[in-house]
Amino acid sequence: MKSKSNWDFAQKYSTNLLLLLLSFLLLVQIVLYLTYGSTSLTESSTFISLILCVVIVVYKTEKKLKTKSLH
Repeated sequence: MKSKSNWDFAQKYSTNLLLLLLSFLLLVQIVLYLTYGSTSLTESSTFISLILCVVIVVYKTEKKLKTKSLH
């Protein structure tokens, strides 16, 4: 939150990236549930994938903000 423009950029960038990743995750979840049903494996893999998506979004947003501030 160094500036309003950085904040706005990060919000828009992270939202778009999260929507993209979660759309892909939804497709993977549907395939898993159709293939294996509701098992502890499918539920735990979904939870781990969701956490991974959030970590990816935070990492990529921070990286993008650093490169943006260098320009």
